Amino acid sequence: MASPMPVHTIRLRKAWDLESPPGFRVGRIDLPAPRLTLSEPFCLRRTWSAPPGLAPDETLSLRLERLFGLIRLELDGIAQPLTTTLALPAAPGRRSTLSLTCDPSALDEAHRLDWGHVSLVITRPTQTP
Repeated sequence: MASPMPVHTIRLRKAWDLESPPGFRVGRIDLPAPRLTLSEPFCLRRTWSAPPGLAPDETLSLRLERLFGLIRLELDGIAQPLTTTLALPAAPGRRSTLSLTCDPSALDEAHRLDWGHVSLVITRPTQTP
């Protein structure tokens, strides 16, 4: 019987470019935001590199949580389904850009707290004893 896959999680917290309205860069934001104060549509962009030295059997994915009001998700300029987990190519050192377009206008206060958790997840299957 195989044991569970070991998982290594890297939170993509710092240095998200903030565009508000989308297409007009106004600064940077760190995630999670303790309290989302924006009320108009906005876009967040973050570029990162896949970790070097990935083993051939390792997989990469993005975990997207507490992104209330998300209306568009793009990876490297290509629209993706609105989902909480997004598979990535497992190419060591590959640069990727994630864009999150959100419309927070209808969010209540509870959905504005601790907003925006994004993580890069590396999963490696374990050997069967």
